[in-house]
Amino acid sequence: GATITAITDTKAENTITIPSQDLSLGGPNVTLTDTQTISTAADAASAVVAIEASLANVSTALSEIGSGASNFEGAREFAELLSNSTEVGIGNLVDADIAATQADLIAQQIRQQLGLHTLSIANGSRRSILNLFR
Repeated sequence: GATITAITDTKAENTITIPSQDLSLGGPNVTLTDTQTISTAADAASAVVAIEASLANVSTALSEIGSGASNFEGAREFAELLSNSTEVGIGNLVDADIAATQADLIAQQIRQQLGLHTLSIANGSRRSILNLFR
């Protein structure tokens, strides 16, 4: 397979990379081949050496894959926490904006009500004065 690389920051300057591991028979990690025979004692001894080397190589390869997976998991958890914090922050900003807008609306309604009361008082004063002259 191919090497796996994940970008861990917004500028793509930091990455986590897991190198590919070849686990095929006769490959760099599994030195035992599909043509390995054990028809003689020498062949069997050679096969045992290849099996032991393969076990050590595969163990190392799996450790590298596990370490990379652990790094990926840590980066994923951090990104999730960052995303949640950003979402909460944006929610708080929206709530604050809505509260300010609501306060402005209430203040405007109060100004309109006071204006209506002022007009009714002013109109009432005229009538009272006109009633005096009647």
